[in-house]
Amino acid sequence: SGFAFTRSGDLLAAAGPRIVSLDAKTLAVKATFTAPGAAFAASPLAFTWQGRELIAAPAHDGRVFLLDAKLPAAPLAVTPAISTAKGRTQPALASWEDETQTRYIFLASGAAKESLAALKLTGDSAKPDLQKVWSTGDFGLPSAPIAVNGAVFALKPGAPNTPAVLYAF
Repeated sequence: SGFAFTRSGDLLAAAGPRIVSLDAKTLAVKATFTAPGAAFAASPLAFTWQGRELIAAPAHDGRVFLLDAKLPAAPLAVTPAISTAKGRTQPALASWEDETQTRYIFLASGAAKESLAALKLTGDSAKPDLQKVWSTGDFGLPSAPIAVNGAVFALKPGAPNTPAVLYAF
C-alpha cells in the first residue's frame, strides 16, 4: 500500500495485513506487525510524540492503528472504524503538532459521510490513544491532506467540466 521512513532511516512498508520494518542499510527485515482481518490501505505515517517514535496506519475497514516504530506484536491503540475506503478512494494521512505538543492526525478517505477526519493523540507515551475530534461532511474524493501551521488542506480533484476545489480547515 505504501511506505515511510523512520528517523533512523528504516523503511516501513505496508502490504495487506502487514507492516514491515526494513533495515536502512541492508533492507533486511527487522520486525513485522500483522493485523489479522485488516488490510492496510495507505502508507504508514511515522512521527515522534513525547520522545517516542510512533506509526499511524489506516486500514481498509476504517480503523487507524497506532504502533511503536519498533513494530511490537500488539498495537498501542486502534480506533473504531472512522471511515472506509470501500468503493471510494484510498485513505491518506497527514500529521501536525501544535505549540503545546498536541499531535493531530488527519485521515482523508472520501468515505460516503465524511471526507476528512481529525484525530488527536491523547494519553501519555506509555499508553497513547487516538480520539476523533472532528470530521467534515462529504465533499467528494479528496487528495492526501497536508497540514501546515494549524490548518489542514485537502484538494478535491476536478473533472473536465468541473474545477478542482481546495478546502482548508
